[in-house]
Amino acid sequence: LLTDNITIESYTGSSLLAIPDVKADPRGRASIVVNYANSENKPYSGIRSFEGSFYINPRIFLPDEISTKFATGEIISNEIQDGKRLIKFKVEGSFVNLKDTLCVISGIAGLAETGLSPIEWDANSLFWGKSVQTTPQNGKFELINVCDNRYILQNNTGAIIQSINPNPASDNIQLVIKAVKSEIADIEIRDFMGQVVFVIKDVRLQEGENELYLNLQYLSNGEYNIMLHSENNFYLKKIIIAR
Repeated sequence: LLTDNITIESYTGSSLLAIPDVKADPRGRASIVVNYANSENKPYSGIRSFEGSFYINPRIFLPDEISTKFATGEIISNEIQDGKRLIKFKVEGSFVNLKDTLCVISGIAGLAETGLSPIEWDANSLFWGKSVQTTPQNGKFELINVCDNRYILQNNTGAIIQSINPNPASDNIQLVIKAVKSEIADIEIRDFMGQVVFVIKDVRLQEGENELYLNLQYLSNGEYNIMLHSENNFYLKKIIIAR
């Protein structure tokens, strides 16, 4: 009778997770990249799962898609907790390369009360699981081409929102928009999460002061951003709805 002694060795590993710093223009989209560098006592065979989450300023970035070179990737949830946006995501695949880009989370960059936000890993993330000791490195998200008054730097030839009356408001407001030339503009109102709640397209502005009246009775109490987009210029002002 022949017997073989088989030694079963448990899988262990370590992982360094890094989010490179992001510089984003609030006129467009931005991407948050997640990189990993793993080490393991023996190669992991088969499909495995990674699940992570991080915090960011809720008004500076609004995610809407995830891309990955591996089998699947999804944004599981996007919610506000204690004044911060918590983005939770999952990636599955065969991670043969010990060092690679795990995924890219893309979305809309937005004007916020600050031009800089940390991107902080959630300590409660599952990451690779209990067998892998994970060291997360935080990043930062920085807006560019924005001045201290929270509007986008241009050549000062674009239209601006001169005043909002009344502010705070309950229902109807008057916007006074000053334009240096006749042009077409769009107006958006975004809530504290950065989601668009009101849009007016193709507003015809004449040179000088323009008055525009809006009915905002359906908006809930809170703080909103009114964004004026004319040609290549953006201008933003805050409004408070209080009843």
